[in-house]
Amino acid sequence: MHYNEFYKTLMKKLELPESAEKEFTEVVKLTDKNLELGRELDKLIMRFMFPKAHDIRRFLEKLTPISQKYLIDENILQFVFLLLSAETMAKRYTKQEIPDSVFYETIKDLKYKLQECVECKGYYGTFVPHWFEGFYRLERFSLGRFQYEHTDTDREIVTPSGIKIKKGTKVLFLHIPSSGEPLTDEVRLDSYKKAYDFYKDTSFVKNGKIIFVCHSWLLYKEHYKFLPENSNILKFMNDFYIYDQYISDIKEDLWRIFGKLDKLPYNELPEDTSLKRAYKNWLIEKNETGGGVGVIVFDGEKIVN
Repeated sequence: MHYNEFYKTLMKKLELPESAEKEFTEVVKLTDKNLELGRELDKLIMRFMFPKAHDIRRFLEKLTPISQKYLIDENILQFVFLLLSAETMAKRYTKQEIPDSVFYETIKDLKYKLQECVECKGYYGTFVPHWFEGFYRLERFSLGRFQYEHTDTDREIVTPSGIKIKKGTKVLFLHIPSSGEPLTDEVRLDSYKKAYDFYKDTSFVKNGKIIFVCHSWLLYKEHYKFLPENSNILKFMNDFYIYDQYISDIKEDLWRIFGKLDKLPYNELPEDTSLKRAYKNWLIEKNETGGGVGVIVFDGEKIVN
């Protein structure tokens, strides 16, 4: 059975929009009623999740003929595939003795990506399905406000305090999910501490320190010129030693700020938040946008860059 206690609990934890949950649940119930459909979906889920999650794009593409055969919206079916695959993911958390709380915090990224899809595309689903593979492989975890996954440094980095990070050092890549939760001092520090505790018995903590690396539009150094002084983004940036920067001439990250309105002429962009107002004025003045790459060295209690 797909419409089971796990699925019901997952729906409660995700807190999806009521209309979206209704559409997904109708399809889930249909997979129990139409046994042929259920078997076809189970076969794909098993092939996707074993021996561990892989080739997510390829398996989502295989849903196209199934959606046509059973007259199910393809975007809805893709999301149901991700929801149902989460049960195997949860069992692997249990097997590896990772708390349920971390699982439900991590899987909530489905909600965030659903919200992005509605905001930018206007339908229930996701337009970045490849992003989820790291979660299903148990290689990316949500720990407080941020998400963390394994990576290696691609260059040598020397922080302002003289800490040398060699090329190829194992570090944690820090991601910022679009949960909408403000990046306050308390929230950021809480996440760094949770990550430290989660990885403290691994090789990612050396000499009592853990290293986070982030590559994001949020670390664009020019923000210091045009964002409000009390901006939480600036406070987030201050946590990092930003050692690289890039310019994105095509304004590729504006959708993260303006959603589906990101292609409007600059003078028509909305300004209902301080961030939107600041960016709108920056763009009208014909300035560039971009991002940065930064590092945090954390000792379990404080940043020691």
